[in-house]
Amino acid sequence: MKKLITGLLTTLLFSILIGCSEDDLTLNEESTSNAQSLKEYEITENDLIKIRKLNFNTLGLRLVDRKNTDGTFEKYYIIEEDIMIPFDQVNEMISSNNSAKQYHSNNIVTNNRNITIRGVNQGANDLTISQQNALTQAIQNYNDLDIGLNFILTFGPRDNTMDINAIEIIDSRAGASADFPFNGNPGPEVRIFSGTRNLNAQILRHIWIHEFGHTLGLRHTDWFSRESCGLDSSEPINPPGFPNANGANHIPGTPTGFDPNSVMIACYNNSVPGEFGGFDIVALNFLYPLSLSLTGSSLICNNSTEIYNLNNTNFPITWTTSSNLQILSSSDNSITVKPVNSSFNGSGFIQGTSPTQNIRKDVWVGKAVVDYIEFGNGIGETDYFCSSHYGNTYDIFPRLPGTTHQIRVRRWPSLSIVYSPSTNYSGNSGTLNYTPSPGWYVFEIRRTNPCGTSEWFETEVEFVDCSNNEGGGEF
Repeated sequence: MKKLITGLLTTLLFSILIGCSEDDLTLNEESTSNAQSLKEYEITENDLIKIRKLNFNTLGLRLVDRKNTDGTFEKYYIIEEDIMIPFDQVNEMISSNNSAKQYHSNNIVTNNRNITIRGVNQGANDLTISQQNALTQAIQNYNDLDIGLNFILTFGPRDNTMDINAIEIIDSRAGASADFPFNGNPGPEVRIFSGTRNLNAQILRHIWIHEFGHTLGLRHTDWFSRESCGLDSSEPINPPGFPNANGANHIPGTPTGFDPNSVMIACYNNSVPGEFGGFDIVALNFLYPLSLSLTGSSLICNNSTEIYNLNNTNFPITWTTSSNLQILSSSDNSITVKPVNSSFNGSGFIQGTSPTQNIRKDVWVGKAVVDYIEFGNGIGETDYFCSSHYGNTYDIFPRLPGTTHQIRVRRWPSLSIVYSPSTNYSGNSGTLNYTPSPGWYVFEIRRTNPCGTSEWFETEVEFVDCSNNEGGGEF
């Protein structure tokens, strides 16, 4: 199976085959019967080359005039019998293609967002009750995937502030059409045909799932052969002379051949289950991965064991940790770690890597330590305290959550303790409410966290008479 996305806004006319008997209308007959009024142009070799550059199947390629809603006519290519692309957009599509990988281009929907959908049930183009019920089920199927997109469906009159409007149009065919995404937004409209009114719930659900796949950028999975339509029109995935012309590369974990279970095949019969195929799910998770979050304690004490949980249900995860942690056990949604030894105190990390993203959690291992202290004196200077006013401050590094600290001051060089409040101060900074005579002192801090209390950290600091400078609170 190949999951594909094309560039720019295109309109997909999704034609359905119901049953497989000789009396059934074929896709070719149906397309012709609905296009008799269109002016047709001769296909040239240049037309074929352009469409091949976009990695579309050129069997049956047509170029026609189509009447727009404003009454004007515009040239369109009809590709693979049910995809319509404006003639004037093809060159832009070719020039805008990048070497994106995994059978998709850059023209997909921005991930990790809500997609708002209005099921129109009032006014023109309102959906039938059965179409509404099937739409509700289809959107629930998308939300059940736990991908990075969250779909919000409401019913009411048409609302163009929504990302997508789902409507019914008068068309006797049992099918639907949808727009492709553009500028990071989903295709703005899905149109189910009035010819679907007598279809059962499974087929209606299949149609909605398929068409919303197009609004997210999915192409027909058998675009290269249209095997689901009973055709054998294979072309190389990258035609000779156009290697990776539109960035069409295979999505890992999906087949490279025909997948009859895909909801995105071009044609299907009345036995469809109305559900995603297994590889459809793989492809959507690859294109729109759920933003992973790793939960667990940000502190690991030296003799403790900690479990971290990952909200992952779709991908294999490779785990790594900092050198001061060892992995005791792991799965695709959790990892259990402990410190390598009981004497190390410092920073560490746990990281999970999936095929689409990395998730990392930084942790502290062991007791809270002091690496260095920055001083402030209320007059905009650093590295010394003022003995002439209040407003001397200190900042402790590294900055750690959930810690308290004690301070004391020793006179240099006797090292006698001249200030030692009993208070345990919270946080990573404080104000020194002590103003000794000018001279050199030793400023000491020790920190406490749930793992214990550190040794005293000491550093020399000078108290200077700052009475001739502005700032602080003189006394």
